Amino acid sequence: MPRKKPNKPEPIESVLVEDSVGDILLEVYAEEDWPKERGWNNKLPYLEKFNIVLEKVVNDYLGPSGKKRLPPTKDYMLSATLFAQQCQLWGLGGEDGTDDSSFRKKLYKDIRHEFTVLTNAIDENKN
Repeated sequence: MPRKKPNKPEPIESVLVEDSVGDILLEVYAEEDWPKERGWNNKLPYLEKFNIVLEKVVNDYLGPSGKKRLPPTKDYMLSATLFAQQCQLWGLGGEDGTDDSSFRKKLYKDIRHEFTVLTNAIDENKN
């Protein structure tokens, strides 16, 4: 039997961004209006962890003038293993302290991509 389509709540804010490729509609929803669709119950905890880690990485690596220079001993974004170890030090690992492979396999790649986007935006804004 097919699933019923959920009632979509009204967005807090809607913005239409006009682009040469096409128009993009961005909608902002309240956190309690998170979609109740298949798989989304696993996505919310991941996004919460992603936001916590991204804030820490941005504070450590970016300044108003662009990317900060860090000594190699403090540069945990050099590899996925160093990144996972730093996340464990922040207390984001499992309760027993074992290595969570999602830090290396998924979160590192996503944070690295977002960090590159933010760095490029700052560099572009400076010019």
